[in-house]
Amino acid sequence: QAAVGHVPILLPASCSPTCWLKPLDWQGMSVQPSFGVPAAVLPSAAETIRAVLAHETTPQALVDQALARAEAASGLNALISLNTGASALAEQVSQRLAAGESLPLAGLPIVIKDNINFMGTTTTCGSRILGNYVSPYHATVSQRLVNAGAVVIAKANMDEFAMGSSTESSAY
Repeated sequence: QAAVGHVPILLPASCSPTCWLKPLDWQGMSVQPSFGVPAAVLPSAAETIRAVLAHETTPQALVDQALARAEAASGLNALISLNTGASALAEQVSQRLAAGESLPLAGLPIVIKDNINFMGTTTTCGSRILGNYVSPYHATVSQRLVNAGAVVIAKANMDEFAMGSSTESSAY
């Protein structure tokens, strides 16, 4: 078991303390999506956080890079929307770090599924019916991610109302 802030995360018995920070494919092998960048160039989440804490990069630079990769990969239709407030969130994380606050996800750019509310962003659940719904509040998981210093950059595409497993029935 590991924890992000005060949120426990159950890990497989075979998982080392840092393996949960790396994306896994269905066979459990570590993979890195490239979107035009060689996989060896993309750092892991742990490396990214360490770089922010060591002042080798900034949350704003990470967000700019992540948004650029997201836009370059727009043809994949993996994201429903980009968070227009991501730069402001990155600035808030920088200010919190400068004030000495301990942030376990210090500036890490992340994408959340489009059925999770994130204040000020559209939450469509993959359906055109909710195309204009803007969340007035954070879901608990979103608030915990913000509290831990993560920066939500986008909402991931999904099957309409999460009724499927392949994203083939998304309205987007």
